[in-house]
Amino acid sequence: MRGKMAMDRLVAVRDMSRVPMEEAVGCASGGGVDSELAMIAGWLHNYYCRLTGVEDFPGINSAEAARPLLRDSGLFQREEIVAILQMVYAGGSGTAVDAPRRFSREAMANMAESLAGRTILGDPEDPHYRAICHYWPDPDIYKGLQNSWCAAFIYYCAREAGLRLPIRYPNGVCRFAGCGAWVEWAKLPETGFFYTDGEAGFTPERGDIVVYEQLLSEEHHDHIGIVLECEDDRLLVAEGNRDNENYSCVFHRPRRHCILGYIRIDPDYRFAFRGSYNPIL
Repeated sequence: MRGKMAMDRLVAVRDMSRVPMEEAVGCASGGGVDSELAMIAGWLHNYYCRLTGVEDFPGINSAEAARPLLRDSGLFQREEIVAILQMVYAGGSGTAVDAPRRFSREAMANMAESLAGRTILGDPEDPHYRAICHYWPDPDIYKGLQNSWCAAFIYYCAREAGLRLPIRYPNGVCRFAGCGAWVEWAKLPETGFFYTDGEAGFTPERGDIVVYEQLLSEEHHDHIGIVLECEDDRLLVAEGNRDNENYSCVFHRPRRHCILGYIRIDPDYRFAFRGSYNPIL
């Protein structure tokens, strides 16, 4: 019975993860719970790349992409899911990835201004929206990000400008498709990218990320955009999902209204995580 249950779970994961049959057959050997979990982890190692074609951070991104699949399957105990994800994570070829070019805040601002100015609609029929969603390969991602894709817009523009980050910082509060992930990451000791207006002479500049505070809701850091210009009393910003109304726009906002702070990314930043991976299910 135990062997049949293990095989049933292997087949189920093979089907859910869309692993090619030849790879699944090659892995389906051995016995016992540990070898079962190891085989599943082996299947899922390149899961994110298989779904998106993106080869960055194969261990980190594949573990994060597989996390909801395993969690929602109802086939595994919590400790089994953690064990599988930790093996997927450890199977990656390192945690640091060399960017193809130096990150540029100006390039990010240019990309954001160009995209947002096209009035992207948060609809899968819009090719620009599909490109933004491409990094988040959940089956229902178009619906999941609808009216809440401002942070995913930031991630897309930052990648286009040379920044390399996994889709979720290891052990982070959420994916970079959520505003909270950007705030958490920017406040890490190894980054220190978070600033408030006027702090030690800080003034917002083109290419800074602006994080709003209770602008559209009672929630903290509930919206995010990219600064294009800073004037005395207002900012010109590029935003995806303006005011949660599901379209992009370039427009002015008050400089001192409902703003938590700014993220100024160092052009020389390179992602490197050396801690222990403990997935939040």
